[in-house]
Amino acid sequence: MAHVRRKIHDVHARVPTDITTEALQRIGELYAIEAEVRGCSAEQRLAARKARAAPLMQSLYDWIQQQMKIHSLKMECLHGKHYYPSGNSAGNSV
Repeated sequence: MAHVRRKIHDVHARVPTDITTEALQRIGELYAIEAEVRGCSAEQRLAARKARAAPLMQSLYDWIQQQMKIHSLKMECLHGKHYYPSGNSAGNSV
């Protein structure tokens, strides 16, 4: 996830757009969950990731795929998506 965030952040710093703003906001929600569970037991972290982060990861993945269809495949801010897990594994990589 850090690779995706870094790529989008770099583009956003140069030329902010609605897409980069939304992408960073969505990623920020995932980072917030991680911050909340930091220091919790492994079981608690896993439960939070499955219940809260996995749906957000899938939503982010679906949104990125939608943006790729709508906009040019060469859209620079989405290049980082290649670091993102493919298919249904999105929720398993939090």
